[in-house]
Amino acid sequence: MDGGKKSFSRPWSSILVPLYVYPSPGAWEPLFKAIKAHPNLYYTVVVNPASGPGHEVIPDGNYVREISKLNCHNNVWTVGYVSTSWTNRQLELALRDVGLYSGWAEDVARPGLHVKGIFLDETPALYSDKSARYLETLASTIRSTGNFGKKPLVKLVLKLTSHHGKFPGQTSSGLDTYFVLFLPLNLALTIS
Repeated sequence: MDGGKKSFSRPWSSILVPLYVYPSPGAWEPLFKAIKAHPNLYYTVVVNPASGPGHEVIPDGNYVREISKLNCHNNVWTVGYVSTSWTNRQLELALRDVGLYSGWAEDVARPGLHVKGIFLDETPALYSDKSARYLETLASTIRSTGNFGKKPLVKLVLKLTSHHGKFPGQTSSGLDTYFVLFLPLNLALTIS
């Protein structure tokens, strides 16, 4: 016996890092040092080459180099930034961004270049059928790509049902800012 003591595995703490800094040589080094210094801290790093993946199939060489370095760490989860502009952005453009990020994983010449999820920014605070359809279409596409990891990308998304003009969990009808982070885990985070 262990003297009646129970051992518990402590869950990892996590941090969301919106890494909107161009990766010139050394620019991301403080983050790499923090990642190495805190191996029990889980980093979800939002990469954003050009307000999304940009217009090219592959980002420039500095992004390729640094994203590949991030993906070498077991405690790092890279996600690609996609703006929804409060669901006013053309859906085809947001879907194109998801497709470009997904395509990174298929580039055999750059095996470390991939993201493991998608970060949808600028999601609406107030419910509308239009916004619900927009986000449901994006979530469905993200789940179906298969290039963001072996587990399903989204297990739980905001239940987009009418709730007196507010999204579920919203505390007021004011203009709160929400974002949804899609991870291949059994959760989706909403922060207001």
